[in-house]
Amino acid sequence: MWKKLIVLIYFCQSSFALQCYSCDSNYDPSCAFPMRNTSVILCEEEEDTECSTWIVGSNTFRGCASQKDENIQAFESCEGDLCNSNFYPKERLVCYSCSADNVNCVAPDETYTSPCRNYVENDKCFAYIINETSVIRGCMSDDNENVATCQSAGELCTKCSEGRCNYENGYSDIECISCSSIDNPACGYYMPLDRQFSTHVCVALVNRDNFCVSFKNGSTYYRGCLSDFESISVSSCLENDDCELCEEKFCNNKQIIKDECYECDSRIDNCENFESFQKSSTICKDVSIEKAGCFHFDNGNTIRRGCISSLSQAQFESCISDNSCKFCQGSKCNSKENFLSCYSCNSQNDLNCVTVKNELPRKVCSNYSDTCKVYVKPNMTTHRGCSSELLELNPPDCPIFSVNCKQCDESLCNGGIFPSTRLSCHHCQSSTDQNCNAEITDLSISYPCENYNFRDSCYLYLDVNNVTIRGCLSDSNIYTDLCTSNTSHCDICSTPNCNNKSVKRSPSLSCIKCDSSSDPKCLWGFSESSAMPCLRDLYFYEEESCFTFYVSEKTIIRQCTLDSNVCKNNPLCSLCKTNACNIEQKANLYCHECTSDENFACLNELEKVQNVSCQQPVTYENRGCYTWKNNSKNISRGCLSNLSTTKKFQCINDHENCEICVNGQNCNDKLFNGVKIAKFNELLFVILVIVLRNL
Repeated sequence: MWKKLIVLIYFCQSSFALQCYSCDSNYDPSCAFPMRNTSVILCEEEEDTECSTWIVGSNTFRGCASQKDENIQAFESCEGDLCNSNFYPKERLVCYSCSADNVNCVAPDETYTSPCRNYVENDKCFAYIINETSVIRGCMSDDNENVATCQSAGELCTKCSEGRCNYENGYSDIECISCSSIDNPACGYYMPLDRQFSTHVCVALVNRDNFCVSFKNGSTYYRGCLSDFESISVSSCLENDDCELCEEKFCNNKQIIKDECYECDSRIDNCENFESFQKSSTICKDVSIEKAGCFHFDNGNTIRRGCISSLSQAQFESCISDNSCKFCQGSKCNSKENFLSCYSCNSQNDLNCVTVKNELPRKVCSNYSDTCKVYVKPNMTTHRGCSSELLELNPPDCPIFSVNCKQCDESLCNGGIFPSTRLSCHHCQSSTDQNCNAEITDLSISYPCENYNFRDSCYLYLDVNNVTIRGCLSDSNIYTDLCTSNTSHCDICSTPNCNNKSVKRSPSLSCIKCDSSSDPKCLWGFSESSAMPCLRDLYFYEEESCFTFYVSEKTIIRQCTLDSNVCKNNPLCSLCKTNACNIEQKANLYCHECTSDENFACLNELEKVQNVSCQQPVTYENRGCYTWKNNSKNISRGCLSNLSTTKKFQCINDHENCEICVNGQNCNDKLFNGVKIAKFNELLFVILVIVLRNL
């Protein structure tokens, strides 16, 4: 009765005591922040009429006013319950704070801001951009490895004194013209900024090189970001006359190609007898692709050669509409004097017109002003011939920058694969060629796709009858439709001759293989070395995996998925894809775990002893519990699998003192070697009496 009254009186007194937040930022980082889930203390001293927040060193404390340290640098007190939840001091810096292992630290939001845990006057925020995906941010007063990393980075780690000032995302960007003359012939020429062209935003870390670049590599011209080209560096570009760097938006639009043309005029020199004429050439001025190249004019009275860029606009337009004037691209390409011979064919009736496997038919053009031409109808057939004989095609004249049409003025210049980027794929069917099933290592069955499509792809398809077909997706046959409608059995790729893989491949996975209905070991764990190689070869579209099939509580099957049909669409199967990944243990084993020298209950009160789940995986051979009496008559119990290799060997071979059981959970509850538990107690009592008498 008196106890209850005392408790009631204490409760009543406590209900009138001042309540304050109580914390130490040494142990609770949130103590420096506006209070969230912080401990509360009852102030029981009579003089405690205020709550306080104070600073000692760089640490923040909160509590009752009477708790303030004598060595405080600053403090603030307030009246009223829980009033000391204030942000203190007001000058405490707020910074973004996160580590390199957090991808959001690259561009953090407001949830990553917090007051600096340690209060230091003139504190600073910092941000160190390590690479594109790793950034650290925080307060310089933090006592952690991020600050040390920042300090070792020197100037690469930026520091600032304003709240939330360390947000800098660490990147600079510049927009550059991006192209290759492989795909866009205009790429090598001057690119006016009022035209449409492909661009690329170049992004680089702060204090790293970030340039637009234009350069020549062999006969190919490129523009883009310096970072787009691994083979180009600032130093190598500065040493190369065909490479130029710049740092302004679209600044890499200058001409790279230096066109050189023969220049003559029969009105003032011997231009008509060009073969014997003392030829002179000139470097053409920078122009866009429409006016790039050379011209050859012959109206029967006057012959002129020169750079297209040297023509006036009126002359240029007249030359375009006049058959007596020809344009060409290439160094000194305007040297032609006689009629041209051109390849002449149509892939509609001659597939060799596309593949160029054999010699193409040729023809001498009837018109002096003819050019040779090769033209591809969009997604259709390829045509080659003299320009005057291909007028029925649309367009009748090739724009210089066209990707579907090529026009040239040298004999037999319209040969070769066209466009040069036309995809080549392997073509075969296993119904007529058994080698079609194997990996293809030569190019005997490779040829360009008969119908040109710049988005074309190669394919490898296995039909319902397990017939292998290879070809181009643009081919005119039923297999392309079957392939695109059954993508699980069709492998599509976009690089030359990429459809060369074998239809089947050898298995590379090893799995645990067993069935607990015939092998009790299957319920237990396995070592990785117990895994056996899978047997069945895989089709190219199949994926290897191991499985564990939980048939029932006491039945389990382990196997390679493709070596068995058990786990096909079975929700009771657990799949995994790495070697020996299905080693997990199904059976659980519990044992008493104790030693009598630490716990007397280990002798005769096992209900007070902890029983533990033996650490997994426990193999069949290592299952079981043990009871072991050592030379000091102490008893120890536990899981056999938890013993070291040496201890396990000693126990197994110590038949007199160590007993192993495998017949159930917590089976190590029997007396070792028939000794009664009471005997142990009596023996311990006698020893204790002797010791006490000798004291």
